[in-house]
Amino acid sequence: MRLIVPAISQVEEFLSFLYDGLEGYVYSPNKDLSKKPNEDGHWNQTFFKWPEERQSLVDYIEVSAKSLDVYLAPAVFNKPDSHKENIKCTKVLWVELDEKLPTEDNTTVAKPNYIVQTSSEQHQHWYWKLDEPISSVDNIEVFTRSLTYCIPGADSSGWDANQVLRIPGTYNFKRNTPVTFRKFRMLPLLF
Repeated sequence: MRLIVPAISQVEEFLSFLYDGLEGYVYSPNKDLSKKPNEDGHWNQTFFKWPEERQSLVDYIEVSAKSLDVYLAPAVFNKPDSHKENIKCTKVLWVELDEKLPTEDNTTVAKPNYIVQTSSEQHQHWYWKLDEPISSVDNIEVFTRSLTYCIPGADSSGWDANQVLRIPGTYNFKRNTPVTFRKFRMLPLLF
């Protein structure tokens, strides 16, 4: 007799990577590209209490991703409000890459724990797992900004503590391509 274990979706794996061990509100906005940037419904803000509403968050992402660009903030919030002063903490640092990817030769940064490809191979988000959460918005931004400026090709506008990024297992309607998981390793970055 074989035990059949259901596969964990990319969305569920990514949520676990970002938020397991944390409590707070997860911010997951979506963008409707059929609406103009200033039109109501172009950006829709949604919050879920973590971990209590974990399954609701998974369902929301999987349903929304069928027709909308869906994002997540890597940090959790104290209340359902995405302003920086409401950030509770994060257990990851991130960098958004939109140009030529760095090579081992031109970066001195530790290899990321998780890589998400958001469209072409040059468009990626890199994440580093921390051994302890960071709760200071200033510290989150110092670390993410430092990583951004240490990595050639990193997007210099992607280091904000309340940044939102694409989710693996969803679709990038702007670029007409799936958002996919590229690499995962569990060793945390120690500070």
